[in-house]
Amino acid sequence: MIFSLAPILGITTSSYRNAFHKHFGGMTKYYAPFVSAVNTTVENPNLLKDLSPAKSRPLQINGAEMIPQILSCDGVLMRKLIIKMADLGYNEINWNIGCPFPTVTRKKRGSGILPHAQLIDKVLNDAMKDIPCKLSIKMRLGLNEETEFRDVLKVISQYPISEVIIHPRTGKQAYSGKPYLERFAEAVELYGKPIAYNGDIFDDESFFRIKEMFPNVTHFMLGRGALSDPFLARRLCGNPDFDNETKIKMLRNFHDDIFHSFDVSFGSVNKDIDNKPDGICNKMKGFWEYAAVHLKNSEQFIKKIHRSKNVRQYLDVTEQYFQNDPDWIDNGIYYFLRSNLDEN
Repeated sequence: MIFSLAPILGITTSSYRNAFHKHFGGMTKYYAPFVSAVNTTVENPNLLKDLSPAKSRPLQINGAEMIPQILSCDGVLMRKLIIKMADLGYNEINWNIGCPFPTVTRKKRGSGILPHAQLIDKVLNDAMKDIPCKLSIKMRLGLNEETEFRDVLKVISQYPISEVIIHPRTGKQAYSGKPYLERFAEAVELYGKPIAYNGDIFDDESFFRIKEMFPNVTHFMLGRGALSDPFLARRLCGNPDFDNETKIKMLRNFHDDIFHSFDVSFGSVNKDIDNKPDGICNKMKGFWEYAAVHLKNSEQFIKKIHRSKNVRQYLDVTEQYFQNDPDWIDNGIYYFLRSNLDEN
């Protein structure tokens, strides 16, 4: 059984991936958030900064694989970026044709390309010419209709794609509503090759329900469920669960590593607390949208975190919360789901 961590833009940076694997494990693969293949005469030195070999080495040393992801609707540009990523030592690159954000889809990128099977054919034809690595695909069922995948899979099946990962929603749904599991079953039968599953695995019960429905699926990509319960993957691998006190200690250590990584990236490690940039505080707010899900009585904590205007206030709030011996609970509040519902 393979479990992988999904790419979550703005969250699962190299520092997050490395810290997650260090503290929790359970994942065989980690997918990096997408890099856009853009047409420019001036190369952006920061484009592949988070994919540098040094930043991926901690995962590789500990037996996990890191897979970069590309967002593009231009096969020529995509091929150039694939080669650059392969030159960094990556054996597999993933093409994102599932991103649901309107700013992406209106440009026929992400899930915006799914209604255009002929364009997908052209992109693959141009992108896969003599590339030195494997290409996999992460997709949705469609942009507007949950049946658009039919034509897409017919095209994909003509190319040596190493793996297809399907999130059984449409781009229009984003993360609302329920996955179309019957369409995923249809996709598995239609494609005739192994397909990995992604979507709405938040706990043991939801995993085993999906696994029972699709016994031949051997790769499960975990996203928001793993970010909110970082112990999920190792538990599903058959490892015994930790007691609640140990979970809180591990979460605290994980938090401290993530905070330190932002402190380093902002160049403020040696600055006193009142001179650290507010950007660190803002970054950590995104972290807690997921990490606080299974903490008991975390609603007030989350509100205080969001009211924090600087690093001193933020650290005071987190320190006070952890000093009050918080407890880990199985049935938490999915703050990120509530936010999604508000947005839609």
